[in-house]
Amino acid sequence: MSVDMGDSEGTQPVSAPASPGAQDRMTLDQEVGHYIEMWKQSVEVQMHFNDIEWRIRGLALTVATFALGAAGVAAKDALESVGSL
Repeated sequence: MSVDMGDSEGTQPVSAPASPGAQDRMTLDQEVGHYIEMWKQSVEVQMHFNDIEWRIRGLALTVATFALGAAGVAAKDALESVGSL
């Protein structure tokens, strides 16, 4: 197989790429844009976990309040049953 080096009429010389992956490089604006998108995604993840944390705290407060109330009712019932003996 031979490569035409541009000797014939109407043909262009064949050139090899400068370096592998040179076309995959980003400009500074593209790179900054990607960093901004990564930052936005990390903020969204932080907000998601913060929301989950607040929900868990709210549920824990509800459970603690219920447990405290149940313990108070049980203690009151125990005192009433001891007092009636």
